[in-house]
Parts: sequence; structure tokens; C-alpha cells
Amino acid sequence: MPTALRDVVRYAVELAAPEELPLLDGLTELDDVQAERALTSRSRARERLGFGLTEAVALVTPVLWTVLSEAGRHAVGLAVDGAVERLRARLRRRRADLAGADRLTLPPMPPERIEEIRHAVRERCLAAGVNRARAVAVADAVAVRLAMDELRSNREGGDPQQPGPAQ
Repeated sequence: MPTALRDVVRYAVELAAPEELPLLDGLTELDDVQAERALTSRSRARERLGFGLTEAVALVTPVLWTVLSEAGRHAVGLAVDGAVERLRARLRRRRADLAGADRLTLPPMPPERIEEIRHAVRERCLAAGVNRARAVAVADAVAVRLAMDELRSNREGGDPQQPGPAQ
């Protein structure tokens, strides 16, 4: 069962960067696509969100949203060679018909993919100026949440007999 990207971001922010919760709360009126645009465009984020966070502060929320959004796109098998554009066109046509079309989701992921995402979150946080301890804490929180979702999906999906490494 897919997990809302917003839920994974909130989980990680609550654990590792709770001072950014007002920023996340300010995104509740936006759909996920609009929230991503607001977070990734500095001028729009300042104009649209107006939280007084315009000073040079290394925020983890935009990093998380971007990395997880990219992971979600990758997980559905989108290739860089134009498949993204075809999907966007399809979604634009179907958007009016689909409830929740603007909700970005992440499918359950295997441990290897979760580790890749953990690494990407850590590296992108560091590149954005987040200190190492916080970058590691944020990346670990994301990995924990994704692993919990994978475990829940396996239990709900009728795969409880999947052998573990010792079997």
C-alpha cells in the first residue's frame, strides 16, 4: 500500500527537525505538487509561505520533499527519456477525474532502495548546509518510516511467510 510522501516528511521532521513543523503546517492548504513547487522555489516559498524563515537557514523539509518525490517517480519506473512528460500529460488529462491526483505517494520499497534513499537524503542535507548530526538523524528517520511501511505492506499484502535471511 503506498504511503503519502507528506506523511514520511512529517515523520522525519517531527523526529529530527521539529522546529520546521510550522513550515510543514503551512503547506496543508496546498496539494503536494504545489507544496513541492513552493519548497523548491526560494522566491515562491518566501512569498507564499511567509513564515519569517527567509534568513539563511539550512532547512531539511525542502530536501526531504525533493528526494522523496524523486524516489517516488523512480519507483514507478519513469525513465528520463520522456516518460515523465508522457505521464504528466496523462495526469493532467485525468486530474479532474481522479480524487487525490495531487497526492504524491511512495510505494513499499525493498531494503536496498530504502538504503539508497537514506544515503541520498543524508548527502543532499549535507550539501544544503545541514550539519552532519542532523543530516544523519533526518536520513535515519526517513529510512525507519519507509522500513515500517514496507513491513506493514508485507503483512497486509499476504506475504507473511516470506523467508527471512536465517531461513
